Amino acid sequence: MSAQIELLWTPTNAFEVISRIGLSRLDRDVLDVLMGLQEPGGRVVATHEVISEGLVSRGKKARDRSSVTRSMGALRMARLVRWPDTGRGRGGVYQLNEMISGFKHPEDIYDAIDKMPEDMRLDDPEYQAKLQTARARAGRHLRAI
Repeated sequence: MSAQIELLWTPTNAFEVISRIGLSRLDRDVLDVLMGLQEPGGRVVATHEVISEGLVSRGKKARDRSSVTRSMGALRMARLVRWPDTGRGRGGVYQLNEMISGFKHPEDIYDAIDKMPEDMRLDDPEYQAKLQTARARAGRHLRAI
């Protein structure tokens, strides 16, 4: 018998925003796993092994730790996932962006978005340009290694 899934409220236009970001298939699959594992408010407690198991349970190919780590980096760069105040994903704790997180009540969505850091907002008119700049910088860094 599988565990009962707690249904949460999520802004429906979040999926439109996500579709425009240009995530790889693996990055999107990892994001889907994280969204399925989240607690109300977007907190996710999951090791890379748990994330890989989540991919397999969804009919996807198992991934090694380095593949999941790269996807998490891409999701962080896209401002979809961040480390909470505990820093650097310690203990496998992550925070989904409030604009894509699930909440117990619709009004909680508005409260969380109002309180979120401005630089994490996905509705920033400069979001796409900032993301492209970040990807270009990361690409230059990776080519230099």
